[in-house]
Amino acid sequence: MQYTPNLYTGKHFSQIFSEIVYSTKTLEKNLVRLMDNVKWEQHVTTMGGDLTVQPYKSRLAETDSQGTIEFSDVTVKPVKSMVYKEFTLEDLRGTRFTEDMKAGAANLESNEFLSAVLAYMQPKIALGAEKSFWAAIKTELNDVASVATKLTGVALTQDNIDEEITKVYNAIDDEILINGDVVIYADYSIKKLIVNNNTSQAYRDKFIVNADSVSYQGVTIEFLPLGANTMIAGRSSDFVWATDLAADMGSLQVEKVQANSDVIFFKGVFTQDQAVIIPEQKVIYSYTAV
Repeated sequence: MQYTPNLYTGKHFSQIFSEIVYSTKTLEKNLVRLMDNVKWEQHVTTMGGDLTVQPYKSRLAETDSQGTIEFSDVTVKPVKSMVYKEFTLEDLRGTRFTEDMKAGAANLESNEFLSAVLAYMQPKIALGAEKSFWAAIKTELNDVASVATKLTGVALTQDNIDEEITKVYNAIDDEILINGDVVIYADYSIKKLIVNNNTSQAYRDKFIVNADSVSYQGVTIEFLPLGANTMIAGRSSDFVWATDLAADMGSLQVEKVQANSDVIFFKGVFTQDQAVIIPEQKVIYSYTAV
């Protein structure tokens, strides 16, 4: 049996990878800063500090240098990850996928099957990449050496969610809160708690729920796969998702494991890294059951 493998690389791969990655809510809604075309590593420089307004003096010799300007670097270096799954073509006999197989016992390839597998795997890959990204962000913020504000949480319920989210809100840096570009990220499970809590209130001026839009005291809440009882707050542009969509090493491949077998594999390879800019302005709320 002659078999011609389908191999997608280069330009075609970047298109497929874009479909996978951008189907995640995190990037689809621009909830973080995407850095693409990072082939090896890239440095992100941040600047902070305060400047002091002082009385004017015509003589510089009498003028004091006041205030601070600070620079710091964060390095992102996307690492390779992969998804790998094997399928046995023989298992397709007796299924709906035989309809588009060529006649002959040796002919088991089904384009409909491959299309169905890809349609199923793509969102799974997207969700896996998204979970991996936020798991790494959580690890970074919870690190002992991290200067992020760490809040010890409790098991969240619809009765205590307003009290606990108030703790996150109050811990947000005043400067970014005033600028209005701060976001509270919460696990998917927390949305139900908020909606149910809000429904039970006579006056609904804490949580504003409008279809898919939810906010608390004017701060937008976005629901992502963070893990149960977890919330993170900060500017969205300070959370960096780095990847190389057009990397030569990246590929989406469907091929036979061996030329003389009826086992095929699906392999997706991509690169990914993350970084948190100005961690001292970030808040993480987490709870681990004892």
